[in-house]
Amino acid sequence: MQLVRFDGEQPSWAVVDEDDGVVRHIAGELTAWSARIAGGEGVWALPRTGRVRPIAEPLSSLRPLLSRILQIPGAGPPGARQLAAVIGTSLTGRRNPFRSILGYVLLEDERGCPAVVTRDEFGDLAPGLSASPADLASLPERLQALDRADGLRSGDLVILGKADLNDHLAARLSATNLARQHRGAKHRTAWVATRPQAREIPRPVSPETGPNAEGPGGDPHLTRRTRRQSA
Repeated sequence: MQLVRFDGEQPSWAVVDEDDGVVRHIAGELTAWSARIAGGEGVWALPRTGRVRPIAEPLSSLRPLLSRILQIPGAGPPGARQLAAVIGTSLTGRRNPFRSILGYVLLEDERGCPAVVTRDEFGDLAPGLSASPADLASLPERLQALDRADGLRSGDLVILGKADLNDHLAARLSATNLARQHRGAKHRTAWVATRPQAREIPRPVSPETGPNAEGPGGDPHLTRRTRRQSA
């Protein structure tokens, strides 16, 4: 699932419903529900406020809302496009540290990180990293080493390395898929508002097509009765 954040009079997190073209607002802050999502409970584990709004920009950058920004050992120098994990719950007692991750964000210089795509879409390994097979294999150990050094907790942002993403995943992590949906919704609304309305044209009444006519639109019983009377 895809999570975004809106600021304003009633700031809140929201889950994207692309099928209906809306976002559904979530009750509470990330630390109140992130452990359940990291644990794989899915969208039904999110507490909803009942507020629904159309998909629209601008979205808030998530970076200021996350508690700490850390970097996994061996992630390489900072770059213009990096993949980072959002920690959902403590790594303590978990054999696979990736099951403590809420989801992933894309860090870009200009836009920050506008959306989280949750871990359940990718399984137990990080998606889309430009790294050698050996570096990818050692990623769980390096994440555990960072936890031992810094005590990772819900809301921490951990930079994993240079992003190497397909177009679909890049659009979801950068929220450009939402911008396309918003433009498409505005186009559909404008077309419905401006298209000409159909006008019903009345059929002319005649002995062949009037209410006493036999066939479509007529009453065959009346037609037969009229014929008997005239006979």
